[in-house]
Amino acid sequence: MIPVAPTIKERDIISMLEPKAKNLFEIVKDRTYDVYSIADYALLASGTATVEAGLFELPMTIVYKVSAVSALLFKHVVRYKNPIGMVNLLLKKEIAKEFFQHDANPVKIADDIINNLTDKKRYSELKNELKKLKDILYTGESPSNVAAQHVLKYL
Repeated sequence: MIPVAPTIKERDIISMLEPKAKNLFEIVKDRTYDVYSIADYALLASGTATVEAGLFELPMTIVYKVSAVSALLFKHVVRYKNPIGMVNLLLKKEIAKEFFQHDANPVKIADDIINNLTDKKRYSELKNELKKLKDILYTGESPSNVAAQHVLKYL
């Protein structure tokens, strides 16, 4: 299954698949959480998607490939080193391997995915690390109430 954002056209995804692979995948829109709940692994690009998948304790590999200008700005203006994936930032270590720009090579990505899926100990460790996300993000209070309390201070 390939869950896609509403902004992505199904035909664009299909055009990237090898002809013999087109029947191996189902493209799914508007059911991302359903996919996360039954998936064994995810290949993700979006920061928010990594957190969502992490809350499902879904091991993942993160890929970022942006325009050359964006990469140049990121590298020289932001001056931030790995990790850049939100799930890794929240957990304060690289749980999900990240491939950025030229490192986003299909063989390296496939190797990471295969290693994580076939090494049962590693796979279990990834899931256990991702369980910590819920503790980090959930404070015991309703986010709406917390936001309202902050707004009320300014009224």
